[in-house]
Amino acid sequence: MRIRPLLVAVPVLTIAFSAGVVLIGQERLTPQLPAPVTPRDARDAGEARPGTGLLSGTLVAADSGRPVRRASVTLAGAEIGVRRTAMTDEMGRFSFDQLPAGAFTLSANRQGYLDVAFGQRTPGSGRPGTPIQLAAGQRLENVSMRMPRTGILTGAITDEFGDPAMGIQVQAWRWVKRSGERLLQSAGMGTTDDRGIYRIAGLLPGEYIVGTGARDTSETMLVESMKLREFAEVRATLSGMVIVDGKPTVDPYTVSAISGAPKVGYASVYYPGTLQSSSATSVTLGISEERSSVDLQLQAVPLVRVSGSVVGPDGALPPGGEVRLIESGSVLPAARAYSSPIRGDGTFLINGVPPGQYMLVARTNPRVMMRVVQPDGATSIEGKGYEWEVEMSPARRFSAYGVQTQPSGAAPEALWGQTDIGVDGRPISNVVLSLQRGFDVSGTFAFDGAPPQPPDLSRIRVQLAPASTTGIDAGLPTPASIYNGGRFTLRGVTPGRYRLNASGLPAGWVLKSANFGGRDVLDTMLEVRPGDELAGGILTFTNQSTELSGTLQDQSGKPVADYTIVVFSSDRRFWTPLSRRIQAMRPSTDGRFSFRNLPAGDYRLIAVVDPEPGEWFDPAFLDQLVGATMPLTIGDGERKVQDVRIAK
Repeated sequence: MRIRPLLVAVPVLTIAFSAGVVLIGQERLTPQLPAPVTPRDARDAGEARPGTGLLSGTLVAADSGRPVRRASVTLAGAEIGVRRTAMTDEMGRFSFDQLPAGAFTLSANRQGYLDVAFGQRTPGSGRPGTPIQLAAGQRLENVSMRMPRTGILTGAITDEFGDPAMGIQVQAWRWVKRSGERLLQSAGMGTTDDRGIYRIAGLLPGEYIVGTGARDTSETMLVESMKLREFAEVRATLSGMVIVDGKPTVDPYTVSAISGAPKVGYASVYYPGTLQSSSATSVTLGISEERSSVDLQLQAVPLVRVSGSVVGPDGALPPGGEVRLIESGSVLPAARAYSSPIRGDGTFLINGVPPGQYMLVARTNPRVMMRVVQPDGATSIEGKGYEWEVEMSPARRFSAYGVQTQPSGAAPEALWGQTDIGVDGRPISNVVLSLQRGFDVSGTFAFDGAPPQPPDLSRIRVQLAPASTTGIDAGLPTPASIYNGGRFTLRGVTPGRYRLNASGLPAGWVLKSANFGGRDVLDTMLEVRPGDELAGGILTFTNQSTELSGTLQDQSGKPVADYTIVVFSSDRRFWTPLSRRIQAMRPSTDGRFSFRNLPAGDYRLIAVVDPEPGEWFDPAFLDQLVGATMPLTIGDGERKVQDVRIAK
């Protein structure tokens, strides 16, 4: 793993450095410019607390120092209630007036430039900036931010003979950290011109995977060579015919099947020339860099169809859903998977599949009837009560102001099935996927706290969300929730890893634990596997919240803000994605920080230099920090104050 530059934070009590931890200085993109005049500002709708403070400044291009005109500058803070925006003028100036005292974040964006935030070390990184602490009546002028331009990836695409390939779509995916997991995120797309050249602009600094999409080389030849008479001949035999702008078009795979033409195409290829995304080499792009010569040569392979049927329990037809064909070991987002809906007769058909190893996954997506009822004591506009039914998918949400939704009739049954298949260039048919029933996850509510009374149980909603946005877990149907007094039941849960959450709690109450089989799944994941007993869960809520606050200081005791404070559990078992026992934040300009609702336990505290968002959930990253951290303990309902001093 690449080691990030760190700055050790120690408490007022002296703690020694760990070996090998160093601080690497970085240039700030904030030059000093003359004080600007005050331009007009634009405000979002909403109430704002009046004040007499002023914050103004200038945006300039990082490469030339020229003003960045017509950029959108956003000021946000709890004290003003809503975000306020201002557009820079012809000199790149902006201004916000009538500001109350408080802490504010300042950010700017414009097409062609990286988004920046005040105090941010790496523009476009998504890392938080430094909140600006404004005193009552203070006029803070000459705030300066520099905006670097976005990056560019460009290269040439040639066919299997080395000739320029025109009209080929090329996509870039950027490696990002999400909840401690390193995954790819779609970043941009370009199409080759007559020279075979593509250009993908508007890119953030980082590491990228570059690749092309699969394409049927016979498609253009087949469709363009067909005369109107030939269209008429196939019209009677093809169900794939559609009319676009008065012209008939045909599914080229269906045409090739009838005509006997070979189904040959270009497989997806990834830089520097592999057909497997997991074997691709990352391309590193710096701030405002134009990286050229990211070239690829297409590879012609047979593109085949995979078809078959999905059978429900007892041989019944499945209630709709989807079949996905996922490349084994793929690092790309699940959206790149091949897919097909489950037809009314239970069959599915996936076209254009190149050779490779895949997992075939089927999930049903049954419709749910929800009964929408008027709450007690409420009236409609006409002064009458109301009640109606609406059909919805479990993957969608239905909401209306002032109404409640309740399941109507029996909960739907979610089904699942999966199998491994290998594609070797020959069509695969008659694949049969046998579906199984989902499982029930159920339990009771418990409350641990002082008055006021526990929340209204009828308003609490328990949710399970897939643990990952990629691979097999992505796109799992939302389980149907049923509530009966102090019990909850999530029905039709398919195998996978989930994060559990609860909503509908009044202010002051939080979910303290979710115990299944002696394990608190709030600190890990709820893994649903065949044969597991998940009927005796206990969800415990509390109104005894914790708080850890303090001030980040330098050696002289002055406040410091240009770092990220990270607090994490001393127990490595809790170093998991989105763990509630791991939090991070940037202190405000007065050095103050505050963490809320940390579960009771032993923790470690440290200040680090510009970590990547979510990097603090990575166990390897936390391992680098342990030796230089400050230990502390937080008890139930405790409000602890702990100042931290930077050691240089």
